[in-house]
Amino acid sequence: MSVNIVVSSSLRKLGKTTLCCSLSRLLSGAGQDVAFVKLSRGTHGAPGLHAGPGRKDSDTHRAAAASASPVLLYRYSEIAGLAEELPSLTPSASVVIWESASILELIEPDIHIHILSADEKHARSYMHEPDLLLNGPLDAKCADGISRLAIGLVLPGLGSPFSMGGKHWINLDDEPLFGEGRIALIRAVDECGSILGASRLTGVPYKRVWLLIRDTEERLGVRLITSGRGGAGGGGSRLTAFGRRMLELWERSEIDFNEMLERLEI
Repeated sequence: MSVNIVVSSSLRKLGKTTLCCSLSRLLSGAGQDVAFVKLSRGTHGAPGLHAGPGRKDSDTHRAAAASASPVLLYRYSEIAGLAEELPSLTPSASVVIWESASILELIEPDIHIHILSADEKHARSYMHEPDLLLNGPLDAKCADGISRLAIGLVLPGLGSPFSMGGKHWINLDDEPLFGEGRIALIRAVDECGSILGASRLTGVPYKRVWLLIRDTEERLGVRLITSGRGGAGGGGSRLTAFGRRMLELWERSEIDFNEMLERLEI
């Protein structure tokens, strides 16, 4: 069964075909068979079904150049006539892109994208509210962004622009204690054997490294590092047993945190 994507707009020249071409190109590039069907209501041009790219620079020609196949244009005067022709207008492609609002009276699409003009606040009333409502006119870059969004919603297996994010923290009494920045300093002290070495490794000024570690120790009430003699950073520093336990706790919880984000991935 085909996935049906409907693209409509309130007025002409808002970027419907640009968006359809972007959808076709991205879907085709992801291995989908894409058909393009444009419905035109009115007396302009010969009525009936027209298959193929058509004249150069026409909407169907542009769709064909964007890897849609087949491309169809159907000119009609009444919805009743359109309903009769619907079987011949429904290609056996994995995705069918409809450039038309009229088709909404005959099918329920998997996703409906409607483009508003700049002075509009609301879309016209449809049986089903548009899934994506956006302002036109669209340029090619904007159309690509909207296409990725639409594909991510209706065919997420092809690649989604959405991802789950968040920051990994270890809290103390429900207040953040260790984040990536402070744990990087603790790890650097462990690797370098001194606060001065940790400063050079991380690019954080020596005094700030010292102050952040001292602040964390004061909040905990226990030492994270112990230093030998020899002046500021000269005598060497190492993690206490508790400091190593905190580093191990972070590394274990980081694995769990990343696995949680992967499970939630859209």
